[in-house]
Amino acid sequence: MRVRPVITAVLVAAGGVLAVGGVAGAVERSVAVARMCDSSVVARADLVLATNAEDPIYGWLGPEPRAVRGTLTIPAAGLAAVGAVGVEGTVAVRLESRNALGSATAVRTLDLRPTPVTGQDVVVPVFGYATAALVGNAWGSTTVEVDSVQISLTGKRADRSDIPPVSTLCTRGEQPATRWYSVTTMDMRVDYAPAPTPFTTTSTADTITAQWGPSDAATTGYQVLLDDSVVATTGADSRSAVITGLVPDTAYYVQVRPITRPDRLVRSTPPIKLRTLPRTATFHYAITGSAAVNGAVVPLRGSLHTVVDAASGKHSSELALNATDVSARGVSAHVEFEQAAPITGSLSSTVFTANARVAVVVKSVTVRGRRFSVPVGCRTAPIDLPLRSRPGFDLRLGGELTAAFTVPPLTGCGPLTAAANTLLSGSDHRATLLLTP
Repeated sequence: MRVRPVITAVLVAAGGVLAVGGVAGAVERSVAVARMCDSSVVARADLVLATNAEDPIYGWLGPEPRAVRGTLTIPAAGLAAVGAVGVEGTVAVRLESRNALGSATAVRTLDLRPTPVTGQDVVVPVFGYATAALVGNAWGSTTVEVDSVQISLTGKRADRSDIPPVSTLCTRGEQPATRWYSVTTMDMRVDYAPAPTPFTTTSTADTITAQWGPSDAATTGYQVLLDDSVVATTGADSRSAVITGLVPDTAYYVQVRPITRPDRLVRSTPPIKLRTLPRTATFHYAITGSAAVNGAVVPLRGSLHTVVDAASGKHSSELALNATDVSARGVSAHVEFEQAAPITGSLSSTVFTANARVAVVVKSVTVRGRRFSVPVGCRTAPIDLPLRSRPGFDLRLGGELTAAFTVPPLTGCGPLTAAANTLLSGSDHRATLLLTP
C-alpha cells in the first residue's frame, strides 16, 4: 500500500509555536553542477541532485536524514577503454555551509547504483540519505553550496572479472561553488512521536524483514519505507513487516515511521542500508577432522566447495578428501577417496546438511611393517555420509559437521581382501569435520 506523506505546517502563536501535521518538511531543492576530474577514465562529471532537507529545531531536535536523488553523467569512452560493461560505486559531495556564525564544510556520501556502460555517456542513478549541512548550533538561515565531488567506481568486464577500482576528484576550478538549498533553524518546541526503537532488518535474496520496537502511546500505526517510498502500513500493535519481490544482490534503504495524530511531528528511524543476498552464494572451506573406524582414529583433511541458493537454502557441493592412512592392530592401509555423486543438502533453520557419497580406494596394505601393493580396483561401494551441523551454523564462518556411517565390504583386493575388510569395513563409524573458510 502506498501512503502519501503529510507535510508539516507551522503556526506561530502568542507565547510559542505550534506544529501541525506529520513529517517535518522543506521545499525540495535541486542543484546541477559540472566538474572536471583528474582521471583518464572519468574526465568529466555532471551531477544533478535533489532533496528536501529538514529545517532543524534549535538545541532540541536536530535534522533527520532525508532522501537525496539524482544522476551522475560521465563519458563512456574511458570506462569502455578499461573493458567495463557495468559500474557502480559512491559519490562523496563536499558541501560549503554559511550562516551568521561563519562557514563550515561537510561531506555527504551517496550511492551510485549499478548501471550498464553503453552509448556516449553513462547516466548513473544517485540515491542515498543526508542530513542538512549546518554551521554551529544557532537559529537562523544556513545556505548550502556544492564544492567538489569525489567519485569511486567499481565495475565488471564482459567475462565478469573486475576492472581496476576508479577513484577521481572532480573540482570546480575557478568557478564559484553552486548553491543548492537553504534551511532555517527554528527556536521552538513541538509535540512529536519518537522514532520506533530498537529497529533492525534482515534480508534474503528477494525479501527484507523489518522489526521495530514501540514509538509512544499516541501511535496508531507504522509506515515501512523502502528507498523513501511507503511500501507497507501496519497497526499500532505490529512490530514487523516483510517486504517481498526484491531484486537479489541489490542495496536498499529501509525506515519505519510512526503514524499519530495530525497535530504531532513524527520522527522516522535512521535509514538502514542493507543488501539482499545473491541468488546463489559460493563458499570455499578447508576441512580438518577425523573418523573413528573400528577403533582406529583416521585423520582427515581436504576441501569443500559449496554453492547455495539463497532463496531456498539448498546447495550443491564438491568434496575432496586427501589420501590418508588407517592403522590398527599392526595393520595399516593407505587409502584415497572418490566422490561418487554430487553432494546435495540445505541450510534450514540454521542447520547445515550435506549428503555425501564417497568410495574408499585402497592403494596399499602394510602388515607388521611390510608393505604390499593391492590390485587396482580394491575399493568399497559408495559410502553414504550424511553430514549435519548443530543449530547455529553460519555459512560465512563455517563450523563442525558430523556423520555416522557404514563402510561396506571391500572387493578386488586379492589375498589382502580379508585384512583390508578387518581394518575398514563395518558399521557404527563416525566422522567429525571442521569447515574453515
